[in-house]
Amino acid sequence: MNLLTKMKYLILYSSLFILINSGCKKDEPLQHQVVNMLYKQNPNGEISECTLNNQKVYCLSQLVYDGGTVVYNESGDKIGTCNYAWGPVDAICNKINNCEVIYRAKSNSFNLPFIDKYGLSR
Repeated sequence: MNLLTKMKYLILYSSLFILINSGCKKDEPLQHQVVNMLYKQNPNGEISECTLNNQKVYCLSQLVYDGGTVVYNESGDKIGTCNYAWGPVDAICNKINNCEVIYRAKSNSFNLPFIDKYGLSR
């Protein structure tokens, strides 16, 4: 193999290495973008993943007495408010089910345990 061929291979492999390891990261899944947005809105609250009409929704609670909960769809759009302390709640509140808490602040009024399923507080 002559020197010119070796140089071509060296340039080719170097280019491939740089391309593969260039730090281009894939777009973050929409689910994680929404969860991160909710965490940033209220890092002292609680976020739950729930189901509404076979669709995933997120419930952001304030973790204070009479604080209420705001419901967001998978795209991060607000679709309802569930605050039983301050009058009638949105109709969807009674249809939400299969909730799993994915984040709960360390310090909260109810002394509930800290949860951070996706590492939001890092």
